[in-house]
Amino acid sequence: MVFTLTVEGFDDVTADLFDTVRDLAPYGSVVIAVNKSGSELAENRPGVLTNLRRVVPDIADFPLVWTDAHQWAEAAATNKQWLRDQSNVGRLAALLTDLAVQNEAALHMRRRLQPLLRPGAPSRPGTSW
Repeated sequence: MVFTLTVEGFDDVTADLFDTVRDLAPYGSVVIAVNKSGSELAENRPGVLTNLRRVVPDIADFPLVWTDAHQWAEAAATNKQWLRDQSNVGRLAALLTDLAVQNEAALHMRRRLQPLLRPGAPSRPGTSW
């Protein structure tokens, strides 16, 4: 899941929503994307980080990506690769791909272990005890 907010950071509503998402989403499945980071962030990045840490004290536990969708759209319209790179949307896509691969491996392992987790299942595969 990608939780996206702008460089303005969290207000009370988005902070409450993030808390709900954090409680419901499996650990390691939430990515925080801060949008407008190229067009509006400028020198205010430390202020944005302060706001993020205030709402999410364990921010280091979450993958954090600074993106700019406007730059991405402009790059698509003008075919400027440097602008596409600067938008950082490619990094977000790569991170999501990595998480999907990791979660697929975990899902595969859970599927293999699922029969052992059923009530009355033998404690070791192939045994009756």
